[in-house]
Amino acid sequence: MRDLIESQIAPFSPQDSGRVSITGPIVRLNMQTAQILGMAAHELSTNAIKYDAFGEGGGTLAVDWALMGDRLDFV
Repeated sequence: MRDLIESQIAPFSPQDSGRVSITGPIVRLNMQTAQILGMAAHELSTNAIKYDAFGEGGGTLAVDWALMGDRLDFV
């Protein structure tokens, strides 16, 4: 999961890596789930550009997830 999120955000991230936080346990995803979460992470990244979170204002982007039993809580 971490690799997926990082790969979708990286092309849009600001040079200051401290403005992006990605946290969560190791989670393996099936192909369908990876595709859906990859699209969501890509959209999150493009919105960070569009609404200037990655602009000169110094905004940040935080992505976190946790396992809750058999459920994945993605924030």
